[in-house]
Amino acid sequence: MFSPVPCFGKGRFFLIAAAAWALGFWGSWAAGCGAPAPCSSSSFCPEGTVCAATGACTPLDPAAGRFTRAVWVVAQDWGGIGAAGTSRDTDLLPIGGDDGQIAYLTFGPIPDTGRVEKAVLVLWPHVTWDPPGVLARLAAYRTESFEGPILGRRNAPRRSRLPVSEAGIAPGATRLLHFDVTEPVIEAQRTGSTEISLAIVSRGDEAAALRFASPRSLAFGRRPRLELTVR
Repeated sequence: MFSPVPCFGKGRFFLIAAAAWALGFWGSWAAGCGAPAPCSSSSFCPEGTVCAATGACTPLDPAAGRFTRAVWVVAQDWGGIGAAGTSRDTDLLPIGGDDGQIAYLTFGPIPDTGRVEKAVLVLWPHVTWDPPGVLARLAAYRTESFEGPILGRRNAPRRSRLPVSEAGIAPGATRLLHFDVTEPVIEAQRTGSTEISLAIVSRGDEAAALRFASPRSLAFGRRPRLELTVR
């Protein structure tokens, strides 16, 4: 007597063996040295995930995912203020440095349909980016509205007493900067505002200004933006 054993044939056996090897290889790669690359926007994440403020793709709530959409909101007005004066007509957006450059950005229009579930301010390093030598700490404040062409030290818009978000860049790092600004954007939408103005301030000890791409960057994808998840 003998028990019947399924016979797959040599060809099918090798296919199954190859598939098992591939699964084992990729599984060990993902668990070991193959850490996923940081995302720059949700458009680079796998289906069903979004680019979080940490720069990593994270899963959407399954119940919410089918009702959400990603919206990019670009800067409608901007300017920079430092001890040496203002900056605007350039593709460079400096923050910090010896003259304490502060970046002012107004984003809009905020969607008037749907509810904002997540809002992330994204700043992209300029092509002349010089990594910080020490930990760079930056803070985002909500400000009053302003007019970029006439922005100056004497008429700088008042900003919130406390920052609405903070972010940091490690020494020697080159990466996108993400600020979670969900709460102020939701508040702006709730009160019927079509725009939101923010100031980005350096809070670190780095002597050289951090160099980000401005709204005048020739590369549209590098311009400052709000990435919204709207339901």
